[in-house]
Amino acid sequence: MASNSWSGRRPMSGANYTETDRMLEEENNRQIAGLAGKISQLKSLTVEIEGEARNHNRYLDDMQGDFEGTSTLLGSSNNRLKAMVSSASQNPRFMCYLILFILIIFFIAYYTVGRAISA
Repeated sequence: MASNSWSGRRPMSGANYTETDRMLEEENNRQIAGLAGKISQLKSLTVEIEGEARNHNRYLDDMQGDFEGTSTLLGSSNNRLKAMVSSASQNPRFMCYLILFILIIFFIAYYTVGRAISA
């Protein structure tokens, strides 16, 4: 059985052993204190990361609900637009009036915004 060369050693004198032991113990305590500080920093960092992850998950859940609502709204608007186009193909005069109305609204908005910017 191979033995460690340090396992059977004894200090040469009692005074040297206690002084060396005390110095090693102080060094160990300093290193332990440093490690404890680093561990507490890591713990606080992980708690902050957990809080941020929870906040982001809540935000994403809210966005998902908003997107679902928007998708439903756009789907129903698309269905109404399809119905209007199909009825307009039967009545072309209605489509001309609709296009004229949209152009008038556009020019009124353009004129209003242009005056607001220049003022």
